[in-house]
Amino acid sequence: MAHTGKAVYAGSFDPPTNGHAWMIARGAALFDALVVAVGVNPAKEPTFSADERLAMLRAIARPYPNVTVVSFTDQYLVRLAEAHDAKYLLRGIRSVNDLEFEQTLCRVNADLAPNIETVFRMPPRELAEISSSFVRGLIGPQGWPEVVERFVPPLVFLRIDQQFGERVDIPKLRTRFEALEHRLHLRPLPESSWFSAFVRTYGERHRWYHTLEHIAECLAVFDIVRDDAEDPDVVELALWYHDAVYRPGPRAEQRNEEQSADLARRAWNGSAGFRQHERLDRLCRHILATADHAPSKDPDTQIVLDCDLAILGADPARFRRYDAAIREEYAHVPEETYRAVRTRVLEGFLAQPTIYGNHTICARFETQADENLTRAIEALRPTE
Repeated sequence: MAHTGKAVYAGSFDPPTNGHAWMIARGAALFDALVVAVGVNPAKEPTFSADERLAMLRAIARPYPNVTVVSFTDQYLVRLAEAHDAKYLLRGIRSVNDLEFEQTLCRVNADLAPNIETVFRMPPRELAEISSSFVRGLIGPQGWPEVVERFVPPLVFLRIDQQFGERVDIPKLRTRFEALEHRLHLRPLPESSWFSAFVRTYGERHRWYHTLEHIAECLAVFDIVRDDAEDPDVVELALWYHDAVYRPGPRAEQRNEEQSADLARRAWNGSAGFRQHERLDRLCRHILATADHAPSKDPDTQIVLDCDLAILGADPARFRRYDAAIREEYAHVPEETYRAVRTRVLEGFLAQPTIYGNHTICARFETQADENLTRAIEALRPTE
């Protein structure tokens, strides 16, 4: 039964879980408006700051235009509700222990503000045991990412993984890039190293997917088809540089690849490995091709494109994390606009005879990519 009016759903949300996401979805459907309120206790050291929790919850709430997210400190819930002109408090009950506590809290709140009603909702069985403290307790042991990922929304897992995960073997990547430098005779970078420059640029705060993890995954796919490349070192170098400049925004997309190619040209022009200008031109063409991913007649360029898009054929959990990361990179885009544009992009991939041009990569990733894209497009359709 829907309720006319506004409700407040409060908690610490440290971090938000799938259970919290379910409650927000139910609250958005039940009430005219829902205020999700993050409690801030100055006496406690949270796992995630108030700003981080607000950001995660706002991302969860994007599909619901009637949901707002705020924080509060040192305030009774009923007073918070009154401050927001809310008639209801929305509370979740996961267990008998929750019920006893919530009954007491409900009575106290009724004494303080008889005009504010508490509405209870019980999450489905698969969410009943999930709490923020439960999730925090899972972080740390070997293999924890695969476990934690099951209990939180993908966009929340991104932030958990960013804070606690080590998905990229930096020393291994450094060794690999230095070997490539040696083979191509790259000129030294004054007062630094080219690899350190990559670590900085791919670690920019606005990046959620276009990071060193993406480069490492591209290189792993390239290793499968390295023998197919006519000039494998140039293909590998293009993969390192193809997202070196990345600024999501309405006017930036077409310029990213141009600036990445220009960066590569300036870095390698004059190096012994690129005395033939055609080789340097080909490096830049590989990078520029990633702007629109149009199929290429150059087999080496096609390998670059296929490695870049291999994420579309990743296992479903990794694809969901990628999909959430792209949304975070475009957090500035309104939900309706993002859904429409993202749907067109994904449908464009599905409309191609094949997503991948290299036979080996196609055989390995095409079927899974079709399944992932179909599910993602379905999820982007407006909810009734």
